Amino acid sequence: MKKAMFLFLFLVPCVVWGQEMRVVTGRLADTTGQGVKGAIVVLMEKADSVQVRWDYFASDTFRLEYEYRKEAALLLYVSTIGYTSRYVEVDREREDQGTIVLEPLSVLLDEAVVAEQQPIGHRFIMGNDIYTIPDWLGEREYDVMSLLSFIPGLVNARDGIEIAGIGAPIYKINGLDPRPGELSSMDPRDIASVTIIRMPSAAYSKGVRGIVNITTRKKWHDYIMLRVGNNFAYSNVPTNSSSAILNFSKGKYSQSLMYSYGIDNSKYKQHDRYETAIPEENFYYDMESHTAMRERARQHNLTYSPRYRFNGNSFVDVQYSFLQTAHWHAEGENETYYSDSTRNLSFNRTQVDANVTNHSAIIRYDNTFDGEKRLTFNAVYTMVSDSRDNDFREVGMAGDNMVDSTQTLYSQSYKNRALSFSLKHERKLGEYIQLEGGVSYSNLWLHNRADYQNGLPDVDSRTHDEQVTAFLNMGHSIGDLYYQLGIRGEYEYKHRSAERDAEHSWYFMPVASLSYRMDDDLNFMLYYRRNVDYPTASQLNTNRTYVQKYWYITGNPNLKPAKEHSFMFRGAFPYRLSLTCNYKFRKDEIIGCYSNDIEDHRIIVLTQENIDKTHGLDITLSWYWRHKFYYTTWNITYAHYWAKSPFISSDMETNPIVSFYTMQSF
Repeated sequence: MKKAMFLFLFLVPCVVWGQEMRVVTGRLADTTGQGVKGAIVVLMEKADSVQVRWDYFASDTFRLEYEYRKEAALLLYVSTIGYTSRYVEVDREREDQGTIVLEPLSVLLDEAVVAEQQPIGHRFIMGNDIYTIPDWLGEREYDVMSLLSFIPGLVNARDGIEIAGIGAPIYKINGLDPRPGELSSMDPRDIASVTIIRMPSAAYSKGVRGIVNITTRKKWHDYIMLRVGNNFAYSNVPTNSSSAILNFSKGKYSQSLMYSYGIDNSKYKQHDRYETAIPEENFYYDMESHTAMRERARQHNLTYSPRYRFNGNSFVDVQYSFLQTAHWHAEGENETYYSDSTRNLSFNRTQVDANVTNHSAIIRYDNTFDGEKRLTFNAVYTMVSDSRDNDFREVGMAGDNMVDSTQTLYSQSYKNRALSFSLKHERKLGEYIQLEGGVSYSNLWLHNRADYQNGLPDVDSRTHDEQVTAFLNMGHSIGDLYYQLGIRGEYEYKHRSAERDAEHSWYFMPVASLSYRMDDDLNFMLYYRRNVDYPTASQLNTNRTYVQKYWYITGNPNLKPAKEHSFMFRGAFPYRLSLTCNYKFRKDEIIGCYSNDIEDHRIIVLTQENIDKTHGLDITLSWYWRHKFYYTTWNITYAHYWAKSPFISSDMETNPIVSFYTMQSF
């Protein structure tokens, strides 16, 4: 005990003596020499941006004490509201760093407090529009989506933010896919810039029309942030959702915890009409159906994500997400009228209880080397369980007489498991050429089971799909001209346990685009892409799904993949005017078709078929204007769709649609 006490008393002075403390001081002022108060000053290592010390200073002077351990270059990061943030290299030879001058974001007019806000900055680089977000916009908006609605070229449509003339985008955060809950929990003050990518490269899957990439500001200080919100909407369909988000960061570690709870009461009405005519069998009737559905649901969502940052350019993080949705007493009524005298009325009532549970785990590693190379690795595991109990009651009437009365009780369950890995590498070859390539592998297991309690045959189907994707893309800038060429290959291997066989498919999907910037107000771009849509497992499954006694839904095992060629032209003109044209030609598009059952013509079966050729054209004229707090945007869209049908002699064509959308906000 005496030896331990002696060792302790001997070592403590040595440790204290070895931790030499240094001090860095200075003064903060604006361009006129007036002192700037209320700033955050962060002392960090220059090599890897690791924080050494930080503090908030109410006065215009600062003083930071730090532990001197090695001869490492240091930086001071100064940030305060109303001024441009600055990085200043620390002179290790002296304590006082002198006066650090900050440039104001506002200009005072006639000595009155009338601020001319810094506008949203814009650059057109390599075919992409890059918008710099001023501090005042991030501080004023409550969430990310409200901020994005002020970006030129983005439209706050009914279903969310859209790219004018293109449609709904996918979102990226610092070039990476956002994890569940990450986008909604983001603080608008953390957004540094927004990039609109209208020409997706071969790195993106076939469903991606455009990308909105959000670049965030770096946070150098430790922090704890708690955000609580509630959203209540009252109408004929009242909804309510509450959420709580906790973000915590200390040094190289950061954690995020999010929980949300929602209640939804929904109802809808639907009207269908179908005509059957088989003259050679002297069989005719019309069917008219009216459906009313009411559903109540509640949802729990829990997400937890820790992150460890090795330095300013690399990190590893893990996320676990749990989602549970319960639908209870979903009730529906359907009345169907028939023109033939044998079945002039059919009435059914449904009641469904369902419970859906989703577990997902994500591991991600991202590293940027020397600012020229970037490597990203993702591993994702998802498990979905969907179970539901169904109660169908039907009454068939002929005149005033009951023809039959049936009740069908059955339980149905779906179990899906998916495991995927992806690796992506980006590299710059000099200043004007950029290469990106990657490979991904995914494995999907599906299990569908239905247990009937009234003698109907039970259903049990299992599928197992594997997919490998590889892509290579090159972008090259020659002055104001930018072009990119890419190729994407997809290989799919489908196991079918029931038939004990397998299917193979392999497709190449080229991508090419070109943009030319004549000046700040005039630029053009052309884009081409070939896509392939595979039939889903449910579209190929021959098991019949029960709707009512005379109505079933089934798949078609003979479906062919749908191939699409899409072309896009966009021109940006002076006076904030733009024109976007999209044309799509599809071969073997998959659509839903009604047919009569071979054994009983009274039964209608909804199945899937391929259409030989379809065409689609969308033209959008967009204009926006902003003055200080006032923002307005106008969009006029012309849409036309036509096709050659193999089922009838005439062509299928929709009447051209002209729609007008406007939004104003203060």
